Formats: sequence, structure tokens, C-alpha cells
Amino acid sequence: MLYEEYVPIRFDYTVEDIKRLTKECIDGWDKLYEKLVSYNPYKKIKLEGSYRLASGPIHFNEAIIPDLTKDEHCYNIYSNISIIKNVHPNKEVREACCEACIELSKYSNELFMRKDIYDAYKQIKELDYDLLGSESKKMLDEIMKGFERNGVHLDKKSRDDIKKTKDELTEKTQQFSKNIRDYEKDMWFTKTEPDGLDDMYCKDREKYINDDLETVYKVGLKYPDVIPIFRNCANNRTREYLYSEFHKRGLSEKNGEGNDEILEEILKLRNKFSKLLGYKSYSNYVLSHKRIADKPEKVYDFIFSLIDKLSPKIDNDIENLKTIKRKLNKDELSEVKDDIHIYEKLFLSEKLSEEMFNIDNKPIKEYFQLEYLLTNLFEIYEKMFNVVIRKINVDEKDIGKYIWHKDVKLYAIYNATERKENLFGYFYLDMFPRDGKFSHGAMFPLVSSSHNHDTGNRNKAISAIVTNFTKP
Repeated sequence: MLYEEYVPIRFDYTVEDIKRLTKECIDGWDKLYEKLVSYNPYKKIKLEGSYRLASGPIHFNEAIIPDLTKDEHCYNIYSNISIIKNVHPNKEVREACCEACIELSKYSNELFMRKDIYDAYKQIKELDYDLLGSESKKMLDEIMKGFERNGVHLDKKSRDDIKKTKDELTEKTQQFSKNIRDYEKDMWFTKTEPDGLDDMYCKDREKYINDDLETVYKVGLKYPDVIPIFRNCANNRTREYLYSEFHKRGLSEKNGEGNDEILEEILKLRNKFSKLLGYKSYSNYVLSHKRIADKPEKVYDFIFSLIDKLSPKIDNDIENLKTIKRKLNKDELSEVKDDIHIYEKLFLSEKLSEEMFNIDNKPIKEYFQLEYLLTNLFEIYEKMFNVVIRKINVDEKDIGKYIWHKDVKLYAIYNATERKENLFGYFYLDMFPRDGKFSHGAMFPLVSSSHNHDTGNRNKAISAIVTNFTKP
């Protein structure tokens, strides 16, 4: 099978497999870094009483390069666990991955606080830096900055405080994401409550007949559920209620803290972390590392300069929305407030497009079916980058093994010659919402394209694109 021969990733993991992979990852890094700190950089270079290197970056090549592939392997395990946490259909496996991510993040926090590892890199840099190429210099610089940005240069008490704070941050941020990912709440509406929706929206929804003999439809809080209502529902109260519920996802957890409490703690921990490192705020900490703006004041100046320039246009747009709102509510003007509420914006914008530009998105969307769009999108990328994108058909018996759900699609990217040796990499598309899945849109890297120092070949890049579009 093509995919079995080429793609080095599987997804049919059990809870025990996740625990095993986590241990494999930590044990692998332990061995790598114990080897690094025990490396003696002076064993080969005492030449004529001098400890200067004669020629070539021998220490960099001896102590770092041979283990890059093993290091990459550990990072790939970490990346795979991260995506399984966000997309796997089995809740127990997702929970195990969440625990694994916390354990691996805490391990990483500890790793970047180890002064012996930092000193080993520092010693190699002092001996080899002038002899390295630009890529190797950049790699070594970035590694050392990673340690320094975690406070490895500080005294032990400060390092211990920083590690404790980062570990708490790890737990809180993971829990925050989990609360949103696992949040489930369904609401039931008659067809008249979200007035203005077409039959296609209600067609395949779960439903029942109530005591008044009305059909009641199930509406969840996934994007394909709420966006059509925000755009097209003429019932203001329905939109307001659904908007409120959508933005309360994760706020009230029965078995733990709600996200409102967690977010407040995250902000406090970030502030504490940045102060321990000597920064005025967390924003100063983030912007201090290779950002276009190196301090918050520049960001504020930029934002406020845009506000000044855009305000006339914004005021005009708001007035247009108010005009539409008055027209829609002409029979009850005395009760209508002139303000534009956030839950009204999409609906009024849709009506404004219909009136000003004669655009009705409902019939237009019939010409933009997902499969048709994907085919044409791939053709554009093929021409632009001189590549060929081929779908890999996974046998039904292998669903769960090579893809994590039946709706997931797997693709290979070749150069335009389509020769096997010119395979660039793979990507997965997971486009439709389901319970327990990551609820937004993101790209997850699974395997980075890098030179494999064990085989001499280049690892093929693998990534996953996760979205939540309406299922055809």
C-alpha cells in the first residue's frame, strides 16, 4: 500500500501507547543531553600546548550534529501527541494525550533551566563559533537564547521560582484549551425562532415534535451551527442568546475551574514569570525576542495610528449599519436602540450587502461547493509552485490507523515530474466539526523537513490542516 510504505505516522494509539511514547520521548532526550554534558571538548585539540581548534568545527560536529535526528524524532513524537489530543475521536485517548502534553511541557521547562546543558553549549560556542556556517551559527544562537529566555543565567532560587511558575502556566493553559474543546451544550429551536434560515440548514438536524406539534431542531455551538444564525437569523433575541452561549464555552466546568477563573490565573502567572525574568510585563518579554516591534509602546502607537486613519471609514460603516437597523425595525422605532450590538453585526452586514450591492450569499454559495473549491485551489497551488497534489486513498479497514477519522483526507505533494524521489511531503485535511475536536482552525506540524543524519536522506514534511466547515 502506498500510504503504508511511505507515511511514517500512525494514529491507532491506545492510552498505554501514549504513555509509552511519552516515556520514549523523555528517555530519548535524557540520553541526548546526558551525552552532551559529559562531552569533553578538549580531548582532541591540545595541539602544541594550545587549546584553540586547529581547523573545522570538530566539537559542534561531534557533540551536536550526530544527535539532531534523535532530537527531531522526540519532537515529532511530541507533535503527534499534540494533534491526537485535538482531533482523536476517542475521549480517553485525548485525555491521555492532554496529560502527556502537560508532562512533556514540564519536562521541557526543566530542561531549559539546566545550567549544565547551557554551559555545554556555551563551551562549544566559544570553541567553534567562528568556524561555523551561517545555519549552524543561527541554530546555536537560537538554542542558547532559548535557555537564556527561561532564566538559566539566574541564581538557583530564581530558577526554581520560574520553573514552578511555568509548570503552573502549563497546567492552566492546557486546561483552558481542554475546557473549550470538550464543552458540549445543545439548544433546541423551532424553525420560527431562528427566522430567516433556509431548509438546508434544518435538513439533517436532529429533531423532535413538541407538545404544540412544532418541529424542534437541535443546534450546537460549532461554527457551522452558529455562523448561519449570526448571519441570517431575523430574530434578534435568538441571535443574542446564541452569541452569549457561544462565547461562554468552557466558562462553567462541573469538574473543575471555569475558563474565566483560569484566564485570570494565567494572566497573573504570566506577569509573575516576566517579572522574575526582569521584564516590566509579559508583553515586554514576548516582544523582546525578534519581533518587528521590540516594546509594547510601539505596538500601541501603531494601533492608535490606524484608529486615527480608519475612524472616518469606521464611523461611516457604523452609520450604514444603523440605517439598515432602523429600516428593519421601522414599525417599532420607539423601542429600538440606535446602538449596534456585537450579536447584530453579521446580520446587519449581510442585509447591508443585499441592499447596497445586491448581493445575496445564499444562492451564491451553491456555486462554491467544497469539493469543487478544493480541486480548483489545488490547481492554483500546483501551477504556482510547480507541484502535483495527489490524494491517497486509505482503505476502509485502515481508517483509525493511517487517518484518525473517516472524514480525514490524506494528500501527497510531488514536484511536477511526479517521480518518487521527488516527493516533498504529505498533509492531512480534517475539515468538519465533531464532538471533542479542536473547535477553531489551525495547521499542526507533525514531521519537519530536515536532514536525517542516520540515513543521509531528507525527512519528508508532514502537517495537518484542521478546520470546522459545514459538512456537505
